Amino acid sequence: MKSPVKHLMAACATFLVPAIGASSAHALGPDEYTPPAENLLQQVQSMTGTQANLIRTSLENLTRQDGGLIGPDDRVRGITMTATGRIVLSISRELAPNASADECRGLLVFSDTIDAQTSLEELTWTAFCPTAIGMPSWEAGSIQATGEVVAVGTRGMTLFYKIERSDYVTHFDHLTLYHEMSGERNVETSYSAGLVFNDRDNRFYTISAVGWAESRTVTARLCRTQATDVLAYHATRFGECTEFEAPVSGQGANLIMDFDGKMYLVSAFSGDGFYPDLSGRTPTGRQSVYAASCVLPPREWTAQDDATVQMRPQDMFEDILRVSEIEYSDFDNTSARDVFTADIGSAEEDDICVHERPSFRHAGGVSLQTNGNMLGLWAGSGVDEDGMFEFAVQPLSVSRPDELNYTVGFDCSVGDLTNEWTTSTLTATLYSLYWEEVGQASISGPGQYACDMGEPTIDVAASARADHVKITTSGDDGFMIDRVSLYSGGDEIAEFLAGDGRGWCLSTDPGDANGPWLAAALTGCETEHVWSLSDLRVQQINSQFQE
Repeated sequence: MKSPVKHLMAACATFLVPAIGASSAHALGPDEYTPPAENLLQQVQSMTGTQANLIRTSLENLTRQDGGLIGPDDRVRGITMTATGRIVLSISRELAPNASADECRGLLVFSDTIDAQTSLEELTWTAFCPTAIGMPSWEAGSIQATGEVVAVGTRGMTLFYKIERSDYVTHFDHLTLYHEMSGERNVETSYSAGLVFNDRDNRFYTISAVGWAESRTVTARLCRTQATDVLAYHATRFGECTEFEAPVSGQGANLIMDFDGKMYLVSAFSGDGFYPDLSGRTPTGRQSVYAASCVLPPREWTAQDDATVQMRPQDMFEDILRVSEIEYSDFDNTSARDVFTADIGSAEEDDICVHERPSFRHAGGVSLQTNGNMLGLWAGSGVDEDGMFEFAVQPLSVSRPDELNYTVGFDCSVGDLTNEWTTSTLTATLYSLYWEEVGQASISGPGQYACDMGEPTIDVAASARADHVKITTSGDDGFMIDRVSLYSGGDEIAEFLAGDGRGWCLSTDPGDANGPWLAAALTGCETEHVWSLSDLRVQQINSQFQE
């Protein structure tokens, strides 16, 4: 197990906040969606407890002893991360039997947004009680965020909340989804909710079920909005629903879209391994054995003691990751197909007692980052007597395939013009579809010989698939080009042509567009130009990027 990280950026490299001021390919904006994953299966196959980074953070200001709402017996039921990097927890409160209906039975607890300067151990946390805004109290279940909107599973319904940048929580009551799922929650189950935006059909999807702690298949309900609906709009509904059998965890059931349009369900299950084998015992019997080993005060064992309390650390409640592909193209006949299952160990191997370490037994799963990479998450059981909460994260990513080795080529021999070449430095910056920077490289300005004899190029190693190409010049030595080509893995995937003897002028001096270049410079002379694959007709794009 790795030691705790000081900064999330150190653990996750670059990931969270979308480029401020950059336009998006979808009008929803970052508040309501997170981009799809890059090669989900490769990422989840790298998830393992031994690579998790343990974080201890203080929630003391939210505890009852400090005037807050969280008590020592309250339990974490779900964990997720929003697009701007808030860690969000759902917490069920242990109340007295005679507690009033106005008492919060479930809380949303969320951190401040995370950036490169954020210390994970010094996060600031806020608690949200639904009765504070006139909402009925609910029992907490598992959760998932898309953008800044969080879906919360609870008894008989799925609720939706948006965490505003001001830390205010807006309840999207028009989205509340009522359902009659088979089975009631017990010690082995919890209410599950997942939420994702599908940019292939421009719909939001949500899944709900009574999920189990240990891996098994249940009846799940998948619902979706109409195409182009916005969650904040009061008329939006999850109006089209279907039921099917799927492995749904009560601690975390995350809907994830992959970049190829496939939908996956990632479920965070817990193993029930003991030594010796206790599979024949009832859940109550297994809990008694666990209590004798991990909860009750230690004492000397006698010959009359149950030998099953002598447990090996590697056999105690390890975490099971189970991934299913959701076949949803024929929506009324939606089905789930298992594609990956693995025992990923535990996030703190030195402690066999699951209530004292982050574990899928409490809450866990994966969350999407805005660059297509994912983050593995494990939650502790609750807040300890010192007001500390422990969770674990593992940055997941894909090894860069050859197709992410890009080359940007120029034709700088434009019609009858002269002096198209430049001595200024040229920089190529690649962006994803959602304007996340994925790669950058520079070259010294191509001279006359390079422009006359061939195609000057800039090689860029990208971290994710590129959709936008920006070329920037460093100086006032004008550069004129009439064609930009983008190659991926050596294959040309896009070509941008000016045509008619005209081109694009790059210069920090707008006056370079005057004189002989006046008629040829399409948009005058500018410091940078951007070309986008998404603006091309589909026949202009290589088949590897077509539907």
